[in-house]
Amino acid sequence: MKQKLTIAICTIFLATGLIRLGVGAIVISQLTGWWQLGGEAAVAVAETQSFIGDANVNLLGFTPLTYFAFLLLMGAIVSVGAIGQLWRKSWGLALIGLYVCCHAL
Repeated sequence: MKQKLTIAICTIFLATGLIRLGVGAIVISQLTGWWQLGGEAAVAVAETQSFIGDANVNLLGFTPLTYFAFLLLMGAIVSVGAIGQLWRKSWGLALIGLYVCCHAL
């Protein structure tokens, strides 16, 4: 039972990471002008630019590009961490913990 729960949780983390990777790549390509997809990607870029531009304080100095790159990095971290945990490697859980710390940041 414990092993099935672990596999289910790791599968959810892996799916979340892969979605983050895909969406991050789409939004970065929209932002940099590689592809002009319109729709949700254009809205996400516009809203993020507005949000970052309207902020009184930007402690980390994020630009829209670095913000989306950070989200892409988070997707890579949690995906690799989930795969490592499924393979029962000690670094898998450490990467999942790093992903959670990124959310705190």
